[in-house]
Amino acid sequence: MLETIASVKQQHFRVRFRTSRELSDAVRFEPTSVVRRNKIILVYISSFDKNVQPGGTVGRSDSQGNRLPYEVLFKVMSFLDLKSLYRCGRVCRTFNQIVAVNSLLYAEVNLKPYWNCVSTALLSSLMKRCAYTKKLDLSWCGSFNKLTATDFKDFLSVCGSNLTHLRLNSCKFLTTGSCLESIGSHCFENLRELTLQNYHPEQEDFSGLYYFRNLERLDLNRTTINTQSLLIVLARNEHLRHLNLAFCSMDVNMDDIALQISKYNRKLISLDMWKSHSLTSLGLEALSKCTLLEEVDFGWCLREEPSPGESVRLLVKACPRLRKLFMAAIRGLTDRDLEVIASSCENLEQLDLMGIMGISTEMCYRILCRCPKLKLLDVSFCDNLDNLQIALWRDCFDVAIKRSFVDFGAPRGSEF
Repeated sequence: MLETIASVKQQHFRVRFRTSRELSDAVRFEPTSVVRRNKIILVYISSFDKNVQPGGTVGRSDSQGNRLPYEVLFKVMSFLDLKSLYRCGRVCRTFNQIVAVNSLLYAEVNLKPYWNCVSTALLSSLMKRCAYTKKLDLSWCGSFNKLTATDFKDFLSVCGSNLTHLRLNSCKFLTTGSCLESIGSHCFENLRELTLQNYHPEQEDFSGLYYFRNLERLDLNRTTINTQSLLIVLARNEHLRHLNLAFCSMDVNMDDIALQISKYNRKLISLDMWKSHSLTSLGLEALSKCTLLEEVDFGWCLREEPSPGESVRLLVKACPRLRKLFMAAIRGLTDRDLEVIASSCENLEQLDLMGIMGISTEMCYRILCRCPKLKLLDVSFCDNLDNLQIALWRDCFDVAIKRSFVDFGAPRGSEF
């Protein structure tokens, strides 16, 4: 544990764990990996090391912690991840008083890397430390029945009033016990971001969202929300900047939603409607009133529209700030539509044209020439493009060009 403390002085140290193996390796730092800029901390830790007894316990040197100001120790602790903070609390009383008492160390709590370890006991422990927590990420937590709806609601009753960001993606414990109602009643005043990906409550009641008035980011990707509930939420949150409605319930009328957005949420910056099959040209025309849009995803929308190009052109012309434009599998688009993109989107960085059959090699080349900020172009499964020309583009332009296609002469399942 002392070795972990010694390594804390690396600049802006924050650990990001992907696997349990990385998690175990992260606590095996060598004391030689310290940064020597802060000689006071180095002297303190080296003197502390001398008092560690062979069994790994600390001797009478607990008073060594008093040699450094509380503020310095707090600054060092602020660079630690959650697991290291808990381990520091077991080193000595001085460290424990900082780690266990000072709630400012827990202003941001991300439990997603430890999703398989989060339990009732851990949440109860955090409840005593998260009085000032602003950002909480519980995504993926609650598997294997280690966390219940009651545990979560108890936590919110104590720590929910200060939350500004709450991420609850794929949390199974949310599906029971009216958790959404508790979120609304405890967090409505300050919450700015709420993500609920893959939220499928047993009783399809989204009235808990009606409490919110100040949301700036709302992620309802793959949820079962209904049209009426979503209309109410949009009308009550006029400050929305980022909205994700990708692959929502098939019952949602996206044209009605688009009309509501054009009326109440014109300050939107990003909008994701991927696989919203009910979206038509009518909804797309309404969205053209949101002139601040920078990122839009209409992939796999407008599938039944014979000629969606006019509404697409209207949207592109009305939104000069567009940086990311995803239009995968909108089969009705043509070179005429791409011409408007090339002439209107000088800030474009990413363009997805996957599966669009009616575009030519020449028009894609024109986009590459006229969009100097372009970083990614996806022309996969666009059958009418010249593969030799695309290979030359990769050498001429500093753009990542994604190109996949099916070779019908190759064995089944082969893609290039």
